[in-house]
Amino acid sequence: MATDHSGHSGHIKREIPADFALDEMGRVKWDEVWAELDQRSMSPAPDLVAMYCIYFSEWTAASTKVRQQGAVVKNEKGQIMLSPYVEVRDSAFQHLERLSSDLGLRASVGELPWAAHNPIEGE
Repeated sequence: MATDHSGHSGHIKREIPADFALDEMGRVKWDEVWAELDQRSMSPAPDLVAMYCIYFSEWTAASTKVRQQGAVVKNEKGQIMLSPYVEVRDSAFQHLERLSSDLGLRASVGELPWAAHNPIEGE
């Protein structure tokens, strides 16, 4: 377990690197990931954690859109097509898998946007 500056064990609050503008979901995930990493006494590069949080946020947002609108949508000409959110979701998920492995994390079913309350959207 990590130790803070006062000698108490627990989660150390880490600053998000200035180069990474995380949205609200990303900031929530940032704290969750560091809490898990601290529990395992792991200290990866903050940039790697920030990228994980960005892709988690993108995956969650795109998954929510696919759930709401469906995987197949009509374009402005009325033609049936695959929702662009499917590609965003799938790409973000591939990045998440790689970064999860690099960070030693495993996604749980509770993290799936349709399996749990989404505090950002108030679902």
